[in-house]
Amino acid sequence: STLLASSAASDVYKRQVRHESPEQERELCFTLLSQCEDRYEEAFARTYLADALSSMGLLDSAIQECKKALDITLRNNYEELSLTLYNLIGIIYTYTDDEQGALDYYFKGIKLATRMNDNMMCGALFANIAFLYRKFQAYDKAIETLRMAYDIVQKASENKMRVAFNDYVYSRELAGIELQRCLLYTSPSPRD
Repeated sequence: STLLASSAASDVYKRQVRHESPEQERELCFTLLSQCEDRYEEAFARTYLADALSSMGLLDSAIQECKKALDITLRNNYEELSLTLYNLIGIIYTYTDDEQGALDYYFKGIKLATRMNDNMMCGALFANIAFLYRKFQAYDKAIETLRMAYDIVQKASENKMRVAFNDYVYSRELAGIELQRCLLYTSPSPRD
């Protein structure tokens, strides 16, 4: 799982699930849900349950859990967890080929990340949008958005994301987009 959060529940989760199967992750999340003592823990458990369900290919169930968790985070102003959920929902919609749904959640995340001055998450969200554009063969938009993501991350004071999104990663992704665009325009057309 790539999601992050901080609480006693998250510490238990990280110790018990790291490097385990999605099925075991799901079962731990059900256990956490049954033991929640507050709304944050419930939202956290539902977020990780959604991540586990997504890993198992149960995308409709994952979206349902995300939306339950998002409702809790928005009602209780758990902004960091809301950012995680906006990103996760966007990723799931990307996998289901719901371009507009993905964009809606990515842009909600960007709006919140900008307000919170969270350049790391803002850059990650733009990078996910670039991936979405690439998936739907909108290569010019993908390149433009990837450059935006890179520029935002370079402004981040948080070093973790800058390391993760360094020049090599940016160059590799850009080259991949360019290659796909070239292949699209140079591929022989199918013969009837």
